[in-house]
Order: sequence, then C-alpha cells, then structure tokens
Amino acid sequence: MRRALLNYANGAGVLGQLMLLVLTLGFSLTLGVMIIASRPSWWFASLFGILALILFMNHNIGVLMLFVSIFLIDWISEFLGLLPRQFTWLPEIILAILFAKIIFLKIVNKNILGSSIDKLMLLLICSAIIGAVVNAMNPIVAILGFRNFFKYIIMFYILLNLNLDEIFFKKMIKLLIIVALLQIPITIAEWQIYGIGDNVVGTLGRNTTGVMAIFLAFIASFLIGFYMHSGKILYLLMIVPLFIPIVL
Repeated sequence: MRRALLNYANGAGVLGQLMLLVLTLGFSLTLGVMIIASRPSWWFASLFGILALILFMNHNIGVLMLFVSIFLIDWISEFLGLLPRQFTWLPEIILAILFAKIIFLKIVNKNILGSSIDKLMLLLICSAIIGAVVNAMNPIVAILGFRNFFKYIIMFYILLNLNLDEIFFKKMIKLLIIVALLQIPITIAEWQIYGIGDNVVGTLGRNTTGVMAIFLAFIASFLIGFYMHSGKILYLLMIVPLFIPIVL
C-alpha cells in the first residue's frame, strides 16, 4: 500500500498526479488570496495556481525559479518598478509549494533527511519565536521579519530532500556565481548614481547588506574550493572583485 502511494506521489499514476496537483493548486490559491487580501486580485491568485502546477510536474524548475526570485525579484520590483509589490512574496510561495511536496512524499516514504545542524536550527527558531512573544511583537511584523532569514533554512532542507542530481547542482552553482558577479556593477551603480551609500544591497532587496556579504563570502568559499580542485588561477582572481560590494 505504501509503495503504491509512493508511486502515485512520484507521478507514477494519473490519480496520484491529480491528487498532488489539486492539493497544491488549492494551497497556492489560498496563499495568493491571503497575501493580496487587502486588494483582491483573482488573476494574481490564479498565477500561483499555475505556478504550483508547474512546480509539481518538475521541481528542478521550482528550484531554478526559487534561486532567481530570491536574488532578483526584490530588485526588479522595488528599484526598477517593473513588477507589482505582491511579486516579492514569490520566493516564499515557491518554498511553500516545494515544502508541501516534500512533506507529502516523505510521509509516504517515511524518510525525511536531516543534518548535523538540526538541533541548532531548532534552537534558533525557538529563540526567535520566544523573543517575539516576550517583546509582544505584532504577529504580522514578526512574520515579515522572520521571512528574510528563515526562508534560507527552509530552502536548505528542501534542497537536502529533493534528490537533485549532480549535473543540476553544478548548473545551480554556476548560476549563483553569475548572480554574485552581477552584484558588482549593480552595487557600484547604487553607490555612485543613486547615492545609496552604506545601504548598498545589490539585487537582494531592502536592508540586506549583511545578507549580501554572507552570500558573497559563501560564493568565495566555492571559488576557493574550485581552485584547490583544478589549480586554475582564474577562480582566485574572481574572488577579488567580490569584495567591492562589501567594501561599498
């Protein structure tokens, strides 16, 4: 019975596909309506339903969209003004859809992968919640504050459990390096043209200077690893300009 459910969950049966898609469609529509409740827009909610359909058919697309939206969506919406403000919730919507898929598949399979930092992550989350309660923070304000940090924890466990192949991982690492290098001209433009000064944030959105520094340090560690593996000096040379956004 469990094997049959697992086959359905993995798309081996029409009934399984329909069940997963209907559940996700309803879930994403609900999230979309909740987010835009102050100014209802059914076409916007329907967009997330279509998104859920795509992500359940191919989670690789979901991971790609997740990375692109995290690093670009706030910048496109807030600084360029090309997208409505509601679209800045796109990373959270994608995370919710992928997380729901993982929970469903792993409950059937009874195999949710953990890591050596599980207890530390649980302690961090509990501390944040307790701090919000003790300080009597508005729940909405607390959620908005948590989203900038906890979404990366959720993303870590999603990537850990999606069984992505090695080729796809290599492509994603290359994409992250490109995004990191993209921060250099954008932060220089923000500093010189827009006069943002110490609040230079690149494409990561408002008040994310610290997050950008961590991201660039993360990419620098990858480049050091590539250099140690291949011996190509180019990887070390790519690290140097990554300090420009941090210094600015």
